[in-house]
Order: sequence, then C-alpha cells, then structure tokens
Amino acid sequence: MVMYQNRIPPVQVGMEYSAKIINTGKDGSGVCRVSGFVLFVREAAHEIGHHVRIRVTVVRDRYGFAELIDNRGTAQLDREP
Repeated sequence: MVMYQNRIPPVQVGMEYSAKIINTGKDGSGVCRVSGFVLFVREAAHEIGHHVRIRVTVVRDRYGFAELIDNRGTAQLDREP
C-alpha cells in the first residue's frame, strides 16, 4: 500500500477520482486512498471492496472528504468537473 508522505495533497476539491473503498470510518463513511492520500467517502460504507467514482469535497493536510458519484467505477482518473 502506498502511503501519502508529501506536504502537498495529491487531490483537489472538485476533482473526480476512481477509487476502491477499503474500510469504514467511525461515522459509517467509506474509506479509500488516492495516491496514498486517505479520503472518507460519505454514505459509501456499503461499498467495501468495490471501485467507485468520487468527488473530493474537503482537503485537509493528511486526509480529506469526498462524496459518492457512481458506484460502478471507471478507468478514467483525475477528470476536471
């Protein structure tokens, strides 16, 4: 697993990504990584093990938040909204 270690987060608010939900957060959100950067995905806990399409909503220093766009996933990454 690639760990995020840079000072500049590899994601930006409003960007869309394809990611695999790997765990659940304490609040029931899904957890994924994009380039090693942890994102908590609202209402995606039921998608563990699946690739989903997400849009980043908040970026902090070491983690961020995203919303679920599509639960089918795609090969296209880093598309501008």
